This record gives sequence, C-alpha cells and structure tokens, in this order.
Amino acid sequence: MWKALSLFVFLVSCSQPLVKQSSTAKKRKYPKITRSKPEVVAEEPKTDLKLLKKLQDKNAVILDMRDVNAFVNGHLKGAQHMDFLKADFEGRVTKLDRNKRYLLYCSTGGLSGKAIHYFVAQKLRVENIGTFDELMTRGAPVEGVEID
Repeated sequence: MWKALSLFVFLVSCSQPLVKQSSTAKKRKYPKITRSKPEVVAEEPKTDLKLLKKLQDKNAVILDMRDVNAFVNGHLKGAQHMDFLKADFEGRVTKLDRNKRYLLYCSTGGLSGKAIHYFVAQKLRVENIGTFDELMTRGAPVEGVEID
C-alpha cells in the first residue's frame, strides 16, 4: 500500500513544472534563418610545393619500390624502378651512390618503409615520401597514367 502511494506521489510531483511561467511573460521571437546550399565546385588538386622541390632536386633519386606491373601502369616522372621484393634488392642498394639523396615510394607505404632500413644500413640519405596515390593527389608529376 505504501509503495503504491509513494509511487503515485512521485509521479504527480514529476509531472508538474517546478517553475511556472507567468502568463504575462512574452515569448521571444527569433528570426528565421535560411541557409542556402553551398555551391560545390570541383577543385584542382593543390600542388605541394615542398614535395615538388624535393622531386626536382638534382641530387635526389626517386625510387619506386612497387612491382614491375605497377611501375609500368604509372609512376612518378623520372622515377627509377627498384623492386623491393626481388632477390637482388640488397645487392643493388649496396651499389648506390652515397652522394645522392633517395626518395622512396610504393603503393601503401609498407615496402618503402621496410626498404629504408637497407638504405640506412648503407649510410645512404633516404626518405619515404609516401604512397603513389597520395603523391598524385599532392600534385607530383606522373608518367604512364591514363586519367579519365
């Protein structure tokens, strides 16, 4: 009996507002805000000037770590192919010029990330500049890519 009565009192007290609005209080009228749809404009990819400067450095060698098929289907302009998965990769790294700076890229960043260790072991200056798709969107010049 007490449980039912206390539940009833609780429900009645919750249903009534704690603060009553006076009937003389004015309701605020807010201006109606209309929003126009933004105009969608296809933008040209922004060129990363720092990246272009690196790629155009006469002392830099751009190396594509992807397989031959990926390289043939498109690569950075001036890039040389050096397949990380080939058996002779480590031997080719030992023959590289120590006075050059090597810029590596691949499809996902994994191969070039692993390849860096071989370059560092030979005390070569090396940098992983990203993935091929990322480099294209940053405005890097490419060869062998058909654009729709």
